[in-house]
Amino acid sequence: MANLGSTIKKFRKQNKMTQKTLAEKICSQSVLSRIESGLEVPNAVVLHQLCERLGISVEKAVSSNVNHISSNKDTLKKMSDYFDNNQYDQLKAFLKQNNCINEFHEDVDLQFYYYCKGSCRYYVDSDYKGALNDLTMALEYTYSPNNHYFTTYEVLILSCLGKVYIDLGREAEGMNFLHDSLLAINSVSMNEKSYLLTKIFYNIASIHRQKKAYSDAKIYLEKGIQFANDLHNSYYLSELFYEKASISYVEGDHKTAYLDMSVAYGIAQGVENKKMTLLTKEKLIKWDFYPVI
Repeated sequence: MANLGSTIKKFRKQNKMTQKTLAEKICSQSVLSRIESGLEVPNAVVLHQLCERLGISVEKAVSSNVNHISSNKDTLKKMSDYFDNNQYDQLKAFLKQNNCINEFHEDVDLQFYYYCKGSCRYYVDSDYKGALNDLTMALEYTYSPNNHYFTTYEVLILSCLGKVYIDLGREAEGMNFLHDSLLAINSVSMNEKSYLLTKIFYNIASIHRQKKAYSDAKIYLEKGIQFANDLHNSYYLSELFYEKASISYVEGDHKTAYLDMSVAYGIAQGVENKKMTLLTKEKLIKWDFYPVI
């Protein structure tokens, strides 16, 4: 239904309307942006209201043949592949070599670009101030706390902003963003990217572990593990078990620590996560409990 989204966008521009104006009291601006980008299909009620405001019939919107093929489709897919697999070094190089920013015009695409850029600044360069600027810019493209619906990436950006603020010594602001991201999960429409939200539980749990608030950390770790299991996906599952094992070891429950670290090691091997395979293996060796696999 990419043609439908392109048609809506075409008539919106002909009417000299912004996304915010067209979406007002019909849907959130972020939803409209996703519709226009072909990432979401409007239900019958929303489609009717959008067409009515644009002054066209639903039939015209659906039947219009707009042969629009996004020139940035391959670029976005490559960025997404690197991002989803936490390959930030490769992502940084790709963004630099391809000068991607010039390819994007839609709000959701620009948001994802700055989210990727900010993540690279954080994980590769340890440039927390630069990451804060990029992530803030990314969020502002579509996010409003008054929205009734949030996208997966909006919630992830909220969580990442929380981590960055805390790393910059602004703990109160950071915890607010982290908790906002947890609350927003309930307002996300589940889709093929929903598994990425597991990272939110890891982010807040790791912060609590650093503060030695182990009870709180374990609560979020268990929630994250359950969330991943419910989606039948192993994204960030190794990291969650790694944190859980590390807490158990500090608390003196070495048996549970060994078991959970072994699970983390097995998951990391299974998904070919070299970084986590190395980390978990080193920890098991240090604990004198490296199983023969």
